[in-house]
Amino acid sequence: QRRVQDLPLNGRNIYDLMALMPGVTNVCTSITGTNDTNEMNVNGQNIRNNNFFLDGAMNNSLYRNGGNMAPNPDAVEEFHMITSNFDAEYGRLPGSVMNVVTRSGGNQFHGSLFEFLRNDSLNAHNFFLSSVTPLKRNQFGAALGGPIRKDKTFFFASYQGLRIATNSSVTGVLTPTPAQRAGDFSSLAPAKW
Repeated sequence: QRRVQDLPLNGRNIYDLMALMPGVTNVCTSITGTNDTNEMNVNGQNIRNNNFFLDGAMNNSLYRNGGNMAPNPDAVEEFHMITSNFDAEYGRLPGSVMNVVTRSGGNQFHGSLFEFLRNDSLNAHNFFLSSVTPLKRNQFGAALGGPIRKDKTFFFASYQGLRIATNSSVTGVLTPTPAQRAGDFSSLAPAKW
């Protein structure tokens, strides 16, 4: 758990750790939970041939067969990825098995608060733009675990929020007028040689 929290995860998505495994390429992850994310090629298999589990239960998107969102790193106890020779209990897809185990409470209260801020203060501007694109990205949350009944019942809860404020980039591309699309370029100024 300590290693998971200490590793640099851009965007704090636990699935980014898949890229560290041998035989894993084309890792595509997102914390927003869209249907075309949390996929990778493992040992030459198709990106849609991977099993994702959360606490031992299937966590695949049934629409595109990618992995559903994973909990934030503060809520993860361990993750385990098997890239070959896995047991029949993991059947269904031949690519790999990614199992994420969440933390649980205990007899002592424990928790954490976090906030990660990324902004445009140190960003370079795009070559094709005259200024830096504004960016304010706040990723924040908390995790708390503890006893409900000592030595019997425990709880653990976690929350992560993401707020992004940015402008879309504007380029200087001009689209042709309807007349120009029809082949009439008489409205253009003559070239000066």
